Amino acid sequence: MMAMDQGFVKGLKSYIREKTPFAESMYKAWKGGQILRRIRARYGEDTHVFLMRGATGDTYLQLALIENYIRERHIASYKIVADSARCRELGSLFQEKDLIAMNGYKVESIEKAYMLMGSRKLNLTILFPWTYTLYFNRCRIRMTERFHFMDTYQYYVLNLKDGMRIRRPRFRELPQERLKELGTKGLRKGKTVIIAPEANSVTQLESALWNKIIEGLAQKGYTVIVNVEQNEGLCAPDYFCAYAESVPLLEYAGYFIGLRSGFCDIVSSAKCRKVVIYPAKTARADYSEHRTEIEFCGLKRMHLVEEKDDTLTEIDTPLVRNITDARQELSGEEREYEQIELIRKVLDCFENI
Repeated sequence: MMAMDQGFVKGLKSYIREKTPFAESMYKAWKGGQILRRIRARYGEDTHVFLMRGATGDTYLQLALIENYIRERHIASYKIVADSARCRELGSLFQEKDLIAMNGYKVESIEKAYMLMGSRKLNLTILFPWTYTLYFNRCRIRMTERFHFMDTYQYYVLNLKDGMRIRRPRFRELPQERLKELGTKGLRKGKTVIIAPEANSVTQLESALWNKIIEGLAQKGYTVIVNVEQNEGLCAPDYFCAYAESVPLLEYAGYFIGLRSGFCDIVSSAKCRKVVIYPAKTARADYSEHRTEIEFCGLKRMHLVEEKDDTLTEIDTPLVRNITDARQELSGEEREYEQIELIRKVLDCFENI
């Protein structure tokens, strides 16, 4: 029987490769149903499944808010299926033991099953409904002035009541061997700036501009370490930080500068001086897909940092744009002016030491 089943599936896959996208979608829907059945065969028929996707910031917020959804709907048993980058690492920040990491194909198959049969039939909640593999729920209302990024998840995705609780992650102390390693890169307690120059959601700043900021910080007496996997042209030592050690590292160093990214969500609770750089608001933004300005993604606007907290400075600049926005070329003089202004605004946040 098993040999026949395997032969049938192999033949079906071969047939699908030669047929239309519709046939492939139907196969994926069947595959997604099979995956959900296997999960419930192992963990119980009443197991509710959450499908978690998205970049770091999306995944972070989903994990921070999901506890409210579980409590309000009296869900006794659940599993989170995820293909998000570093999803296991993010899950461990919240001591989430019910997370199952899967590859993108399997997760897309579950999405197809959802589109065919719906959430009630499958006992399934989609936590990232505006992914490109879903063909609906691309609601522009969530991007309007009235709402911010946290609202997107509270009201649009999870339909949570006011007064929800944001679950905070737990971090581990920096071990002595890590401090020793970072000491060789120039880490000094209370006198080092950790720079996170990369982001998925916005365009990057030029290395030359970052180097001018690094040089300016050095003149004020600070050492700098850049949080990157690959250092491409930055004149400071690099160290790619584990999420679990990120806040303790920033609090030990004392200072942080970063492009607005999911990493900023993770380190928002760090008790240190923080400078976050955002894209400037433009008239040509495509808010139907993506938005990262201070008005929508500001850490204070999202209530990740208290409004009265004066350790956070949020700066916007036309040198950065949302990845979905139309390219807006600045003239040579405009670009030079904006670069000088951004460098000045960032360095003004740091006193001489």
